[in-house]
Amino acid sequence: MAATSPTEAASDAAGTSPAQTPGADETSVTADRTDAPAASSASPRVRWRFHWYYLNPLWLARAGLRVVVRAARSGLWRLAGGVRDLLRRALRAVARQLTPLRVIFAAIVLLIALTAHFRMRQVAREKAAIAFRDAAASGMQSFAAGDFFTAAQQLETAVEALALIDVEGARAQEIRIAAREAAAAADLLDATLDDVIREAERHRRRGRLEEWQEYFRVNFAGQWLVFETAVERYVAEDGSVHYRVAPFYTEQGTRVELDVDLPIFSPLWDHDTQPRPVATDDKQAADSVASSANDATTDVIFAVQLSSCTWEADGSWHVRFNLGTACLWAHLDAYRRLLGLPESDRRSLEPFATELKRVERILKRQASVLGITPKNEAAP
Repeated sequence: MAATSPTEAASDAAGTSPAQTPGADETSVTADRTDAPAASSASPRVRWRFHWYYLNPLWLARAGLRVVVRAARSGLWRLAGGVRDLLRRALRAVARQLTPLRVIFAAIVLLIALTAHFRMRQVAREKAAIAFRDAAASGMQSFAAGDFFTAAQQLETAVEALALIDVEGARAQEIRIAAREAAAAADLLDATLDDVIREAERHRRRGRLEEWQEYFRVNFAGQWLVFETAVERYVAEDGSVHYRVAPFYTEQGTRVELDVDLPIFSPLWDHDTQPRPVATDDKQAADSVASSANDATTDVIFAVQLSSCTWEADGSWHVRFNLGTACLWAHLDAYRRLLGLPESDRRSLEPFATELKRVERILKRQASVLGITPKNEAAP
Protein backbone atom coordinates (compact mmCIF):
# COMPACT_ATOMS: atom_id res chain seq x y z
CA MET A 1 0.00 0.00 0.00
CA ALA A 2 1.45 3.27 -1.06
CA ALA A 3 2.21 5.92 1.47
CA THR A 4 0.02 9.00 1.48
CA SER A 5 1.06 12.49 2.58
CA PRO A 6 -1.05 14.38 5.05
CA THR A 7 -1.97 16.92 2.42
CA GLU A 8 -3.11 14.35 -0.03
CA ALA A 9 -4.98 12.65 2.74
CA ALA A 10 -6.69 15.89 3.60
CA SER A 11 -7.49 16.42 0.00
CA ASP A 12 -8.92 13.01 -0.35
CA ALA A 13 -10.92 13.57 2.74
CA ALA A 14 -12.27 16.76 1.33
CA GLY A 15 -12.82 15.09 -2.05
CA THR A 16 -10.52 17.41 -4.04
CA SER A 17 -7.00 17.31 -5.54
CA PRO A 18 -4.28 19.94 -5.08
CA ALA A 19 -4.70 21.18 -8.63
CA GLN A 20 -8.37 21.63 -7.99
CA THR A 21 -7.99 23.70 -4.83
CA PRO A 22 -10.46 26.56 -5.12
CA GLY A 23 -8.88 29.97 -5.81
CA ALA A 24 -5.40 28.62 -6.46
CA ASP A 25 -5.36 29.48 -10.19
CA GLU A 26 -6.87 32.91 -9.68
CA THR A 27 -4.25 33.72 -7.04
CA SER A 28 -1.32 32.81 -9.33
CA VAL A 29 -2.75 34.74 -12.31
CA THR A 30 -3.35 37.74 -10.11
CA ALA A 31 0.21 37.53 -8.86
CA ASP A 32 1.50 37.37 -12.45
CA ARG A 33 -0.54 40.39 -13.45
CA THR A 34 0.64 42.26 -10.39
CA ASP A 35 4.31 41.52 -11.13
CA ALA A 36 4.14 42.42 -14.87
CA PRO A 37 3.89 46.20 -14.45
CA ALA A 38 6.72 46.15 -11.97
CA ALA A 39 8.98 44.40 -14.46
CA SER A 40 7.93 46.81 -17.28
CA SER A 41 8.54 49.94 -15.20
CA ALA A 42 11.98 48.73 -14.31
CA SER A 43 13.17 48.85 -18.05
CA PRO A 44 14.38 52.36 -19.31
CA ARG A 45 12.24 54.26 -21.83
CA VAL A 46 13.60 56.69 -24.55
CA ARG A 47 11.85 59.99 -24.26
CA TRP A 48 12.48 63.27 -26.22
CA ARG A 49 13.05 66.28 -24.05
CA PHE A 50 13.02 69.91 -25.13
CA HIS A 51 16.26 71.74 -24.48
CA TRP A 52 16.61 75.49 -24.57
CA TYR A 53 19.73 75.34 -26.74
CA TYR A 54 17.47 74.12 -29.55
CA LEU A 55 16.51 77.79 -29.90
CA ASN A 56 20.14 78.90 -30.20
CA PRO A 57 20.57 80.38 -33.72
CA LEU A 58 24.10 79.00 -33.95
CA TRP A 59 22.91 75.49 -33.11
CA LEU A 60 20.02 75.80 -35.55
CA ALA A 61 22.38 77.04 -38.28
CA ARG A 62 24.83 74.21 -37.71
CA ALA A 63 22.05 71.64 -37.67
CA GLY A 64 20.53 73.07 -40.82
CA LEU A 65 23.93 73.17 -42.51
CA ARG A 66 24.52 69.53 -41.68
CA VAL A 67 21.17 68.62 -43.19
CA VAL A 68 21.87 70.64 -46.32
CA VAL A 69 25.37 69.21 -46.73
CA ARG A 70 24.13 65.67 -46.35
CA ALA A 71 21.33 66.26 -48.83
CA ALA A 72 23.71 67.96 -51.25
CA ARG A 73 26.24 65.16 -51.02
CA SER A 74 23.58 62.58 -51.58
CA GLY A 75 22.10 64.52 -54.48
CA LEU A 76 25.47 65.20 -56.10
CA TRP A 77 26.51 61.59 -55.86
CA ARG A 78 23.23 60.54 -57.42
CA LEU A 79 23.54 63.18 -60.12
CA ALA A 80 27.14 62.22 -60.88
CA GLY A 81 26.16 58.59 -61.04
CA GLY A 82 23.29 59.36 -63.39
CA VAL A 83 25.48 61.47 -65.67
CA ARG A 84 28.15 58.79 -65.69
CA ASP A 85 25.62 56.13 -66.63
CA LEU A 86 24.16 58.38 -69.30
CA LEU A 87 27.58 59.02 -70.83
CA ARG A 88 28.39 55.35 -70.79
CA ARG A 89 25.16 54.52 -72.57
CA ALA A 90 25.72 57.31 -75.09
CA LEU A 91 29.28 56.19 -75.81
CA ARG A 92 28.16 52.63 -76.21
CA ALA A 93 25.41 53.72 -78.59
CA VAL A 94 27.87 55.81 -80.62
CA ALA A 95 30.40 52.99 -80.66
CA ARG A 96 27.76 50.65 -82.01
CA GLN A 97 27.00 53.14 -84.81
CA LEU A 98 30.63 53.83 -85.76
CA THR A 99 31.16 51.21 -88.34
CA PRO A 100 34.25 51.57 -90.57
CA LEU A 101 32.13 52.53 -93.56
CA ARG A 102 30.37 55.29 -91.64
CA VAL A 103 33.67 56.64 -90.29
CA ILE A 104 35.07 56.88 -93.82
CA PHE A 105 31.91 58.58 -95.05
CA ALA A 106 31.97 61.13 -92.19
CA ALA A 107 35.63 61.92 -92.86
CA ILE A 108 34.89 62.55 -96.54
CA VAL A 109 31.98 64.86 -95.68
CA LEU A 110 34.12 66.77 -93.17
CA LEU A 111 36.92 67.17 -95.69
CA ILE A 112 34.52 68.50 -98.32
CA ALA A 113 32.98 70.94 -95.83
CA LEU A 114 36.37 72.28 -94.73
CA THR A 115 37.51 72.65 -98.32
CA ALA A 116 34.36 74.57 -99.22
CA HIS A 117 34.71 76.79 -96.16
CA PHE A 118 38.31 77.75 -96.86
CA ARG A 119 37.55 78.25 -100.53
CA MET A 120 34.68 80.59 -99.71
CA ARG A 121 36.94 82.53 -97.35
CA GLN A 122 39.59 82.78 -100.03
CA VAL A 123 37.06 84.04 -102.57
CA ALA A 124 35.72 86.57 -100.03
CA ARG A 125 39.24 87.81 -99.32
CA GLU A 126 39.97 88.14 -103.03
CA LYS A 127 36.77 90.14 -103.55
CA ALA A 128 37.56 92.27 -100.50
CA ALA A 129 41.07 92.93 -101.82
CA ILE A 130 39.65 94.09 -105.15
CA ALA A 131 37.03 96.22 -103.37
CA PHE A 132 39.71 97.73 -101.15
CA ARG A 133 41.96 98.58 -104.08
CA ASP A 134 39.18 100.24 -106.08
CA ALA A 135 37.53 102.02 -103.15
CA ALA A 136 40.83 103.22 -101.72
CA ALA A 137 42.02 104.61 -105.05
CA SER A 138 38.76 106.42 -105.85
CA GLY A 139 38.31 107.53 -102.25
CA MET A 140 41.77 109.08 -101.99
CA GLN A 141 41.19 110.87 -105.30
CA SER A 142 37.95 112.35 -104.00
CA PHE A 143 39.66 113.18 -100.73
CA ALA A 144 42.48 115.01 -102.51
CA ALA A 145 39.95 116.89 -104.64
CA GLY A 146 38.08 118.08 -101.57
CA ASP A 147 34.92 116.05 -102.27
CA PHE A 148 34.71 114.90 -98.68
CA PHE A 149 31.17 113.51 -98.84
CA THR A 150 32.02 111.11 -101.70
CA ALA A 151 35.40 110.35 -100.17
CA ALA A 152 33.79 109.43 -96.85
CA GLN A 153 31.53 106.84 -98.51
CA GLN A 154 34.28 105.33 -100.67
CA LEU A 155 36.87 105.22 -97.92
CA GLU A 156 34.38 103.66 -95.52
CA THR A 157 33.95 100.85 -98.06
CA ALA A 158 37.72 100.49 -98.18
CA VAL A 159 37.92 100.30 -94.38
CA GLU A 160 35.25 97.59 -94.29
CA ALA A 161 37.23 95.62 -96.89
CA LEU A 162 40.35 96.01 -94.75
CA ALA A 163 38.61 94.20 -91.92
CA LEU A 164 38.10 91.18 -94.20
CA ILE A 165 41.55 90.98 -95.75
CA ASP A 166 43.21 91.77 -92.40
CA VAL A 167 46.01 93.89 -93.85
CA GLU A 168 48.13 96.22 -91.74
CA GLY A 169 50.81 98.72 -92.65
CA ALA A 170 51.27 102.38 -93.52
CA ARG A 171 48.87 102.21 -96.49
CA ALA A 172 46.07 100.65 -94.46
CA GLN A 173 46.66 103.12 -91.63
CA GLU A 174 46.51 106.09 -94.01
CA ILE A 175 43.22 104.84 -95.47
CA ARG A 176 41.72 104.56 -91.98
CA ILE A 177 42.88 108.06 -91.02
CA ALA A 178 41.71 109.59 -94.31
CA ALA A 179 38.32 107.89 -93.88
CA ARG A 180 37.93 109.42 -90.42
CA GLU A 181 39.02 112.86 -91.65
CA ALA A 182 36.65 112.67 -94.64
CA ALA A 183 33.77 111.69 -92.35
CA ALA A 184 34.55 114.63 -90.06
CA ALA A 185 34.80 117.09 -92.95
CA ALA A 186 31.61 115.79 -94.59
CA ASP A 187 29.55 116.14 -91.40
CA LEU A 188 31.31 119.17 -89.94
CA LEU A 189 29.20 121.36 -87.68
CA ASP A 190 27.98 124.41 -89.60
CA ALA A 191 28.31 126.61 -86.53
CA THR A 192 31.30 127.21 -84.29
CA LEU A 193 31.53 126.07 -80.69
CA ASP A 194 31.03 129.72 -79.67
CA ASP A 195 27.70 129.68 -81.53
CA VAL A 196 26.67 126.53 -79.67
CA ILE A 197 27.48 128.09 -76.29
CA ARG A 198 25.73 131.31 -77.26
CA GLU A 199 22.56 129.37 -78.04
CA ALA A 200 22.92 127.46 -74.78
CA GLU A 201 23.21 130.73 -72.85
CA ARG A 202 20.08 132.05 -74.52
CA HIS A 203 18.12 129.01 -73.34
CA ARG A 204 19.60 129.25 -69.84
CA ARG A 205 18.69 132.91 -69.39
CA ARG A 206 15.12 132.06 -70.33
CA GLY A 207 15.04 129.18 -67.84
CA ARG A 208 14.69 126.53 -70.54
CA LEU A 209 17.54 124.16 -69.74
CA GLU A 210 15.39 121.08 -70.36
CA GLU A 211 14.38 122.41 -73.77
CA TRP A 212 18.05 123.11 -74.47
CA GLN A 213 18.94 119.43 -74.12
CA GLU A 214 16.40 118.48 -76.78
CA TYR A 215 17.49 121.38 -78.98
CA PHE A 216 21.11 120.28 -78.71
CA ARG A 217 20.24 116.66 -79.51
CA VAL A 218 18.39 117.66 -82.67
CA ASN A 219 20.75 120.33 -84.00
CA PHE A 220 24.27 119.59 -82.74
CA ALA A 221 24.72 116.10 -81.26
CA GLY A 222 26.74 113.70 -83.40
CA GLN A 223 28.25 116.38 -85.62
CA TRP A 224 31.98 116.91 -85.89
CA LEU A 225 34.26 119.66 -84.66
CA VAL A 226 37.93 120.14 -85.54
CA PHE A 227 40.10 121.68 -82.81
CA GLU A 228 43.49 123.32 -83.06
CA THR A 229 44.53 123.91 -79.47
CA ALA A 230 47.11 123.28 -76.78
CA VAL A 231 46.51 120.06 -74.85
CA GLU A 232 47.97 119.64 -71.37
CA ARG A 233 49.02 116.33 -69.91
CA TYR A 234 48.91 116.01 -66.12
CA VAL A 235 49.31 113.26 -63.54
CA ALA A 236 46.53 112.81 -60.99
CA GLU A 237 47.07 111.97 -57.32
CA ASP A 238 46.48 108.27 -58.00
CA GLY A 239 49.25 108.27 -60.62
CA SER A 240 46.96 108.07 -63.66
CA VAL A 241 47.67 110.28 -66.67
CA HIS A 242 44.97 112.59 -68.03
CA TYR A 243 44.61 115.31 -70.65
CA ARG A 244 42.81 118.63 -70.69
CA VAL A 245 42.57 121.95 -72.47
CA ALA A 246 42.27 125.36 -70.90
CA PRO A 247 38.67 126.52 -70.38
CA PHE A 248 37.40 129.56 -72.23
CA TYR A 249 34.85 132.22 -71.29
CA THR A 250 31.86 133.73 -73.03
CA GLU A 251 31.40 137.47 -73.50
CA GLN A 252 29.35 137.51 -70.30
CA GLY A 253 32.14 135.73 -68.41
CA THR A 254 30.54 132.27 -68.25
CA ARG A 255 33.11 129.51 -67.97
CA VAL A 256 33.10 126.71 -70.58
CA GLU A 257 34.90 123.42 -69.85
CA LEU A 258 35.81 120.95 -72.61
CA ASP A 259 36.03 117.29 -71.60
CA VAL A 260 38.87 116.14 -73.90
CA ASP A 261 40.51 113.45 -71.78
CA LEU A 262 41.17 111.43 -74.94
CA PRO A 263 43.52 108.43 -75.21
CA ILE A 264 44.56 109.51 -78.73
CA PHE A 265 46.85 112.11 -77.14
CA SER A 266 49.03 109.55 -75.39
CA PRO A 267 51.27 108.76 -78.42
CA LEU A 268 52.18 112.44 -78.71
CA TRP A 269 54.10 112.20 -75.44
CA ASP A 270 55.39 108.71 -76.12
CA HIS A 271 56.88 109.97 -79.40
CA ASP A 272 60.50 111.06 -79.57
CA THR A 273 59.59 114.76 -79.78
CA GLN A 274 59.40 116.70 -76.52
CA PRO A 275 56.38 118.84 -75.62
CA ARG A 276 57.02 122.42 -74.73
CA PRO A 277 56.32 123.85 -71.23
CA VAL A 278 53.00 125.41 -70.40
CA ALA A 279 52.77 129.10 -71.30
CA THR A 280 50.42 131.13 -69.12
CA ASP A 281 50.04 134.68 -67.85
CA ASP A 282 48.80 133.43 -64.48
CA LYS A 283 51.90 133.45 -62.22
CA GLN A 284 50.36 131.07 -59.69
CA ALA A 285 49.36 128.64 -62.43
CA ALA A 286 52.78 128.97 -64.05
CA ASP A 287 54.53 128.21 -60.75
CA SER A 288 52.24 125.22 -60.22
CA VAL A 289 53.00 123.91 -63.68
CA ALA A 290 56.73 124.49 -63.33
CA SER A 291 56.78 122.61 -60.03
CA SER A 292 55.78 119.36 -61.72
CA ALA A 293 57.92 117.68 -64.33
CA ASN A 294 54.88 115.68 -65.48
CA ASP A 295 52.87 118.73 -66.59
CA ALA A 296 53.41 119.85 -70.19
CA THR A 297 51.38 120.99 -73.17
CA THR A 298 51.67 120.48 -76.88
CA ASP A 299 49.74 121.87 -79.83
CA VAL A 300 47.29 119.37 -81.31
CA ILE A 301 44.86 119.31 -84.23
CA PHE A 302 42.13 116.72 -83.79
CA ALA A 303 38.54 115.96 -84.79
CA VAL A 304 35.78 114.60 -82.56
CA GLN A 305 31.98 114.32 -82.48
CA LEU A 306 29.87 116.40 -80.12
CA SER A 307 28.01 114.44 -77.46
CA SER A 308 26.46 116.87 -74.96
CA CYS A 309 26.56 120.38 -73.56
CA THR A 310 25.19 120.66 -70.02
CA TRP A 311 24.93 123.35 -67.36
CA GLU A 312 26.60 122.12 -64.18
CA ALA A 313 26.17 123.05 -60.53
CA ASP A 314 29.52 124.87 -60.48
CA GLY A 315 28.03 127.54 -62.74
CA SER A 316 29.74 126.55 -65.97
CA TRP A 317 28.99 124.80 -69.23
CA HIS A 318 30.56 121.37 -69.77
CA VAL A 319 30.96 120.22 -73.37
CA ARG A 320 31.49 116.49 -73.83
CA PHE A 321 32.38 114.42 -76.87
CA ASN A 322 32.04 110.89 -78.24
CA LEU A 323 35.47 109.66 -77.19
CA GLY A 324 35.45 106.74 -79.61
CA THR A 325 35.25 109.07 -82.62
CA ALA A 326 38.27 111.22 -81.77
CA CYS A 327 41.19 111.17 -84.22
CA LEU A 328 44.40 113.11 -84.75
CA TRP A 329 44.46 115.05 -88.03
CA ALA A 330 47.31 114.22 -90.43
CA HIS A 331 46.63 115.65 -93.93
CA LEU A 332 47.62 119.26 -94.55
CA ASP A 333 45.73 119.73 -97.84
CA ALA A 334 42.45 118.57 -96.32
CA TYR A 335 42.96 120.86 -93.34
CA ARG A 336 43.64 123.85 -95.59
CA ARG A 337 40.40 123.18 -97.43
CA LEU A 338 38.55 123.13 -94.13
CA LEU A 339 40.03 126.55 -93.41
CA GLY A 340 38.88 127.74 -96.84
CA LEU A 341 42.38 128.62 -98.02
CA PRO A 342 43.21 128.49 -101.76
CA GLU A 343 45.47 125.72 -102.97
CA SER A 344 47.84 127.31 -105.46
CA ASP A 345 47.64 131.09 -105.08
CA ARG A 346 50.84 131.61 -103.11
CA ARG A 347 50.49 135.39 -103.14
CA SER A 348 47.15 135.23 -101.39
CA LEU A 349 48.63 132.79 -98.87
CA GLU A 350 51.57 135.00 -97.90
CA PRO A 351 49.75 136.57 -94.93
CA PHE A 352 49.13 133.07 -93.59
CA ALA A 353 52.57 131.65 -94.36
CA THR A 354 53.81 131.68 -90.77
CA GLU A 355 50.63 130.13 -89.43
CA LEU A 356 50.60 127.48 -92.16
CA LYS A 357 54.19 126.51 -91.40
CA ARG A 358 53.26 126.05 -87.76
CA VAL A 359 50.25 123.94 -88.75
CA GLU A 360 52.44 121.91 -91.09
CA ARG A 361 54.85 121.11 -88.26
CA ILE A 362 51.96 119.96 -86.06
CA LEU A 363 50.47 117.75 -88.77
CA LYS A 364 53.82 116.26 -89.76
CA ARG A 365 54.46 115.33 -86.17
CA GLN A 366 51.01 113.76 -85.81
CA ALA A 367 51.41 111.87 -89.10
CA SER A 368 54.74 110.53 -87.85
CA VAL A 369 53.11 109.45 -84.59
CA LEU A 370 50.36 107.70 -86.55
CA GLY A 371 52.91 105.94 -88.75
CA ILE A 372 52.01 107.50 -92.12
CA THR A 373 53.64 109.89 -94.58
CA PRO A 374 51.05 111.89 -96.56
CA LYS A 375 52.22 112.62 -100.12
CA ASN A 376 52.23 115.85 -102.09
CA GLU A 377 51.67 118.04 -99.07
CA ALA A 378 53.84 121.04 -98.47
CA ALA A 379 53.34 124.49 -97.07
CA PRO A 380 53.78 127.41 -99.47
